[in-house]
Amino acid sequence: MIENQHVVLTHDGGRCHYKNCVITIDADLRELDEMIFTACQFEGDFSAVHVTDTVFEKCQLMNLNFENISFRRARFAHCQMTGFSCHNVRMKDVSFVGCKLNLLN
Repeated sequence: MIENQHVVLTHDGGRCHYKNCVITIDADLRELDEMIFTACQFEGDFSAVHVTDTVFEKCQLMNLNFENISFRRARFAHCQMTGFSCHNVRMKDVSFVGCKLNLLN
């Protein structure tokens, strides 16, 4: 587990657990697989990323670019997702539990 750090995700990755981190998504990132993010704040551009078997719990995912992203077997629990844009987003087996999704586009 990686805790309390500012992390830049620059390459395709999997099987990591991040807790209380600031996560910056690099423009070259294309895939997240088997990840767990707990109480993380996200920055950057999520466009065209494939997210599989990933959990977001108590995360801040506000006003991010999710254009052309795909989620497969993903779970969002108690996340702040104000301004979440669903333009060309593909989802399969995705759950949202207790998330704040106001200003959904």
